[in-house]
Amino acid sequence: MSSPEGDPPINTPSGLTYGQLAPKTIKCFSGADNQDFESWLRRFEDVVRMVNPPLPDQLKTNTLVGFLEGEARDMVEDMPDQDKNTYSKIIEQLRAHFESHHFRSLARQQLSDCKQGQSESARDFAERVKKLVKKVTRGQPKKAQNERLLDEFLDRLKPTLRFHVKAANPPTFDEAVVKAITYESLLNDVANTLSIFPGTQQPAPAIPAVNVVSSPRNQSTFQRSEEQRRIDYRNRPLAPNQPKSSTAAFSTKKQFPIKIWPSQS
Repeated sequence: MSSPEGDPPINTPSGLTYGQLAPKTIKCFSGADNQDFESWLRRFEDVVRMVNPPLPDQLKTNTLVGFLEGEARDMVEDMPDQDKNTYSKIIEQLRAHFESHHFRSLARQQLSDCKQGQSESARDFAERVKKLVKKVTRGQPKKAQNERLLDEFLDRLKPTLRFHVKAANPPTFDEAVVKAITYESLLNDVANTLSIFPGTQQPAPAIPAVNVVSSPRNQSTFQRSEEQRRIDYRNRPLAPNQPKSSTAAFSTKKQFPIKIWPSQS
């Protein structure tokens, strides 16, 4: 069966074909730090559901094992024979291991260290935070998960975006992501405008600091000013009825000749 675009059908290894719309390629699951088992399992089951006709249980189990590698594949190999051929038993074993307290602690540490990179877009950062919060809050009520996701996203944005997005007070995570993308675009436009027209941003003129007390020139000027004020005070004009100073009065007294009488011998 050909697709609407005329492409040939995509075949499974067993010869079974997918439906009209070909799904994206499934990556193998190994349990690496950047892989979430529940997200991967949901993707795997979505693709298996598109196979027409539906896969038998044993073929579905074999297909699941074929998409495992590394630690995840070794875990299936160590299972009893009656369990490694049962789809639900394999899922139960993988879920118990990769969602254990140890892996959840690692997810909490990754979330604690998570910050938006300088060159990381708000959309990519939102997806990264969402995966970590989902690991940490798995099993909690949906409302608690959404509130935690919103708080973690706002607190870990870049400071330039965090201020504007928090000021908008978005009620949900999705609205916060939209606000972050919008403000990010506006800030990028402003940065591009300033880089094209650098003259539009004039730096403030620098004002040199003046130390009045410690300047030797100011000290000498102050001393000369004090001396000049003293001279001006001594040479000030006197009022008509104002008595002269004692020095001036002494210098203006009439001098009488001193008579010397001859001595009587």
